Amino acid sequence: MIMMQQPALAINSDDVPGPKYIMWRTRDAPRGSTAIWTANQIVVDNEAAWSFKKSQLLNVVINCHGEPGALLVGGDGRDGGRITMDNVGHFSILKGLNIGTIWLVACNAAKGTDGRQLCQQLATVSGCQVVAADDYQDVGVWGTIRLLTSTHGQIDEFEGNVYSFTPVGGARVIDPQEDIYTIKV
Repeated sequence: MIMMQQPALAINSDDVPGPKYIMWRTRDAPRGSTAIWTANQIVVDNEAAWSFKKSQLLNVVINCHGEPGALLVGGDGRDGGRITMDNVGHFSILKGLNIGTIWLVACNAAKGTDGRQLCQQLATVSGCQVVAADDYQDVGVWGTIRLLTSTHGQIDEFEGNVYSFTPVGGARVIDPQEDIYTIKV
């Protein structure tokens, strides 16, 4: 498990099988949620973090289905809920807010040229570090246990290669437990 420093935000797509991650603030993305909705929700909850915790959001977890070059935060994508290169620019409203790490808990988010290009563009336009993996994500038994016990403030370990994408254009394979400063060690 990867423990997130708080305040953190989890945005769970309505069709992820579980677990639904629970952070300081947790949002269920309605069917058809768009890049604009997602970016605006991060801004709203970042303002709340400043009001209540006197800190910016240290982590943002986007828990959705994914495919190389697309995040399906609004469901399976047939309802317009895809974050792609065509609309990732909406995350530019985050730039300058000093938000911490954006975690993409989605299958194949960083797979291939299209996946890594989308992750890098998200990091560049948002001004945030982005962490994503290049393989299918499986929560296995831990997801079931966590669903029953309602632990919060953590996400599952990633399968596959895990990448860090930085706002200045750097991308590298990392170990999130060792290389990310916005987690609890």
